[in-house]
Amino acid sequence: MRSRICFNIDTKKISNTGLFSRLLGNRSKVEEHYIDWDISVGLLNDSCQIANQENFVFYNNPTYGNGAITLKSCIEINIREPEFDEEVEIEFDKIPENISEIVFFLSNHQEFNFYITDVKVNIFNSECFDNANSELSFTNSDSCNAIELMKFKRSKVNQNWQIEILNTPIPGSNGLSVILNKYLSQ
Repeated sequence: MRSRICFNIDTKKISNTGLFSRLLGNRSKVEEHYIDWDISVGLLNDSCQIANQENFVFYNNPTYGNGAITLKSCIEINIREPEFDEEVEIEFDKIPENISEIVFFLSNHQEFNFYITDVKVNIFNSECFDNANSELSFTNSDSCNAIELMKFKRSKVNQNWQIEILNTPIPGSNGLSVILNKYLSQ
């Protein structure tokens, strides 16, 4: 069973008194910057850990070893103007039995923390979910570089997956590093 999960991060901005404003002595000036947010996916074992870096799918490792998960950025989705910012394809039949959760993260690589105001998620081909809602929306007013957006948790009863909304900021700088520090098995 294959499913396609598409993400639109509509409002990607920070309101911040920038270094340039401070140098000019204008401390009240607000600057808005648009940034590139990236989706990454962690495959967690029963201990809720990413067993190794191969179980972490992100822009430099866009495919899980056996092709069960493929991450596509807006550039790869199609040649014309993309409908979605990021897209993840999952072939649930290829997910190894020792994986109990699939966690989706949103992160960036900026030095400063940012505010995320709106994330929209569309799930296509959701027959393998027990509680599927094909359209999800997240808002978050916390300043961060990484967020645990949602997870798919494997049911021990029927092997279907349940969707759980997390929407939890992970404190720290450099989004990918804070995710790996939290989840990667030592």
